[in-house]
Amino acid sequence: MDRQTTYDLINSHGRESELLFFASNINDHKYVLNYWINRENWAQAVIGLKDQTSPEVFYKTASVLLTHAPRETVNVWVQQRDLDLTKLTPALLQYNETVDVPLAQNQAVRYLLFAIDQLGSTDPAVHNALISIYASAKGEGEDMLLKYLRSQPNPPYYDINFALRLCLQFKRVKSGIHIYSSMESFEQAVSLALDNGETDLAMQIADTPEEDPLRRKKLWLTIAEKIISQPDGMKKYTTAWMRLTCRALDLLQRCDLLKIEDLVPLFPDFTAIDDFKDEICAALEDYSTQIDRLKQQMDESSRSSHSIQTSISDLKYRYAVIQAGESCGICGYPLLTRQFYVFPCRHAFHADCLVAKLKEQASATLKRRIKEVQGELGRVASGEDRRKVMEEFDSVVAGECILCGDLMVRSIDVGFIGDKNEVDGWKI
Repeated sequence: MDRQTTYDLINSHGRESELLFFASNINDHKYVLNYWINRENWAQAVIGLKDQTSPEVFYKTASVLLTHAPRETVNVWVQQRDLDLTKLTPALLQYNETVDVPLAQNQAVRYLLFAIDQLGSTDPAVHNALISIYASAKGEGEDMLLKYLRSQPNPPYYDINFALRLCLQFKRVKSGIHIYSSMESFEQAVSLALDNGETDLAMQIADTPEEDPLRRKKLWLTIAEKIISQPDGMKKYTTAWMRLTCRALDLLQRCDLLKIEDLVPLFPDFTAIDDFKDEICAALEDYSTQIDRLKQQMDESSRSSHSIQTSISDLKYRYAVIQAGESCGICGYPLLTRQFYVFPCRHAFHADCLVAKLKEQASATLKRRIKEVQGELGRVASGEDRRKVMEEFDSVVAGECILCGDLMVRSIDVGFIGDKNEVDGWKI
């Protein structure tokens, strides 16, 4: 039978039961669902929804069914594991705008939590929708929102800027502070806490950057300035004045980085030293201890300096004994045949051999400097000028032993055998 013709004939005679019987027998569950929706029979419509196999049917009927039968509709949704959550999100947000129920009874929250906890959804649209519902809930605290935010990994699945904007818009102070802290924007977190009277929470945040004492101190000074600042007209020894003094002393006890001298500039002009006598005495004792410690360090530095000067003086009298048959470490000929250098490591080289070796292995800068000093030696005949140039030449050429110094370390990639004839001699 032609489906549409049969529907029209049965429907024209008002045969409702036969119409539904025929649609069910030919598995046209979509027709049955739409039939009950058009007649606003929501209980039967939800029953018809259970028989659907096409996800598109769920998306098209999501808004109307969620509005009129939210709990039953969500019960059917949770049985379906292949639904696209992002296509259901608009219906969930629309439902949230039309109902006025506690969050614990909100079916949109229920399904979103199911998607996150049971289905493991990491889709930002799903998480952002849940945050939007939590933040905009009227007459509700922010415990559920704060619990959700704390459960998120780092980085979170939700859009941080979107969540922060909602928290500031709907005055979700603790949640906004948590987001600022997760971004390590501790200055904004402390400022937001202080502006909303959350002083204890601001103090907790100020201690968060433990590895940055300068930043910690700056945050604590922001708190101190907020706490100690008072309206004009305050008089000394009033109840407000005493309370202010107690809060200042409490800050000194809670933060090890703050000193009394950091807080004194924040007090009114009529503040007297006697009001903080004990704290000032403690600070002076602390400074006295630091001064003694610095004196000890200066004495130790002075002794070290004297020891170094003594060692330098002793170097003037250091000498080395050269045996008659000792040879140059480079050419192998007797050392005493011409000018030579002896190093503290007991290596000795002819001066010309050492210069030639340096020109082979030294850096371009050192080679150029050796050439410049040799040129100066050629131009200066004698006298004090030649002695100075000779000292400079010695410092350049004999600054370190070529077998023990940095030059040898930098030549670690140079082979031990460089001459081709010598290499051939090692062949088997």
